[in-house]
Amino acid sequence: HYYYPYQYYRSIKVRRDGSQNPYLTMDHDTCAREEDATTSVSLPSITQHPHEEDRKSSSSSDSTSSATPEARTDAAEAIDIEASIRALKEELSHVPHDEKSALVHVQRVAPDLVDDDHMLSFLRAEDFDVHLALNRLIRYWFHRYKTFGPDKYALPMTLGGAMRDHIRTLLRGWLTMLPVCDEASRPIIYINKNVKMPTTDEKVYMLWYLVHLAMQNPAVQKGGCVVLANSKAGKVGDFDPRFFSQAAVIIDKSFPLRCKVVNVHLCHVSAFFPVSVSALKRYFPIFHRQSIRLHNGSDERVLETLAEHGLPKHCVPTDLGGTLRVMATDFVRDRLTIEGGPSKE
Repeated sequence: HYYYPYQYYRSIKVRRDGSQNPYLTMDHDTCAREEDATTSVSLPSITQHPHEEDRKSSSSSDSTSSATPEARTDAAEAIDIEASIRALKEELSHVPHDEKSALVHVQRVAPDLVDDDHMLSFLRAEDFDVHLALNRLIRYWFHRYKTFGPDKYALPMTLGGAMRDHIRTLLRGWLTMLPVCDEASRPIIYINKNVKMPTTDEKVYMLWYLVHLAMQNPAVQKGGCVVLANSKAGKVGDFDPRFFSQAAVIIDKSFPLRCKVVNVHLCHVSAFFPVSVSALKRYFPIFHRQSIRLHNGSDERVLETLAEHGLPKHCVPTDLGGTLRVMATDFVRDRLTIEGGPSKE
């Protein structure tokens, strides 16, 4: 049974060859609505990293902080969503301008990118703690500005918008989204080190885009996602500390995603395990380090251990011995169809 990511149980589209096309079940990105991307507005300078450390909510009680994630989630869903969004906007209005200048610029030139649904995703990720959601929201736009620059960060996060210069990089298939979910219905981001290694910046662009796609499903905001890495052809020199440092910031500090429920599965890493894994764990908080799992040995052994963690054969690419045929070209073509193709500009 296939669990298709990003869908809200709509009818499955069909490709011309008659095969089911799970990518076309993804909800259209709210960021894909047309905006006047050519509007010339100067961006206020950003002088420092805003909100380097999360402020602790003064209203949080000891009993709340010690509750299980499930209990906090149940309590959060009972909260008045509209009231929470209003409270978030009110808190945002009191933040000094130079700390939120990247976000303010987007509110002015592309308000659909920061609508109520966008703010709600940050509230969900922080169990409706307004202070923590505010910090994450500001950091998100600060890092989006740093990553894509002043000319692109306020464009829709689509292959015709902010990603328009990185389509060829996605086509290589080093980093892509699988067309199935794991047994817990979480989307799977796949790293294939058997193909040509992109630059660090290219890796960051792709990761930002793929995590953004996953975030369009509210279930992911609460349930997280899976990263599956194929390191069969990996070497010690392939380890990229700058990429993993930025990835930690993107996943843990910026996106509306609960880092503690991101599961990372590293396959066939025994040749350079002492260097890469030890270094990788330095970049993630303690609760996330426990989610990094190694899968070594024969293809059969790797498949067995992956299945034990919710990744049966049909969720595993053929490169790793599974039955899932993965083509980055399919993913890119289908995303172009959904998003309306490359920009005509």
